[in-house]
Amino acid sequence: MTIVKYGDAGDRIPVQFGEVWECGPHKIICADMQTTKYFEAVDTLGSWDCMWVDPPWNSGNAATFRTKAGVPDKVDIHELLDLVFKNFNKTTGSIYIEIGKQTFDYAYNFLKQRAGYEVQEWDIFYYRTKPCKYIRSGVSPIDYDFTGMDEMKVCLPSLEHEMKVNNIKTVFDCCTGQGLVPVTADKLGLNFIGTDLSNRRIAVSLDKLSKQSGYTPIKIGHIADIHTT
Repeated sequence: MTIVKYGDAGDRIPVQFGEVWECGPHKIICADMQTTKYFEAVDTLGSWDCMWVDPPWNSGNAATFRTKAGVPDKVDIHELLDLVFKNFNKTTGSIYIEIGKQTFDYAYNFLKQRAGYEVQEWDIFYYRTKPCKYIRSGVSPIDYDFTGMDEMKVCLPSLEHEMKVNNIKTVFDCCTGQGLVPVTADKLGLNFIGTDLSNRRIAVSLDKLSKQSGYTPIKIGHIADIHTT
């Protein structure tokens, strides 16, 4: 099994599975959502008033990400999305999710159950050519048409709107990846809380934050040492 390195950031910032890292005002945990300790660890990082996430879209997609992170096991996509939805339930404000058409209905129908929130959806693109869906759940609709945009460009106007209209302070992403959301949040002066399964992807995110704002990434703990009551 070949673990994907995602460049050399992981050699310079040696994130290991289970660790909690801080970079300026931002915090990221390297952990698996399928473990109990994951949610205990997230609880210690504080609350957030907006969530933006691009989770795996199907079981094959999820398995590929896990293999790349050195966790070569199968995962049921609906069970995984249910864990993402647990984080939805902890979100006090708007939620944005990028999702494939295979599991669009599953995510859309869950968000429709949020009492007091309206759901909108748009057809956007992944890597400029692959169609996917963009969904927002908010107290009031966003007056912005994301139709036809590339997924790398939708995060910025989304968070700008939430700052202007809903005065958000902190964004959470449980699939941080290589840093789109933390870098965007940092650029706007927002705090970021995130998690990812891959230590190498987290290293890339930390490296981008460091280069953008001059922060020094620091390991601040391990989920094995976290206890909640």
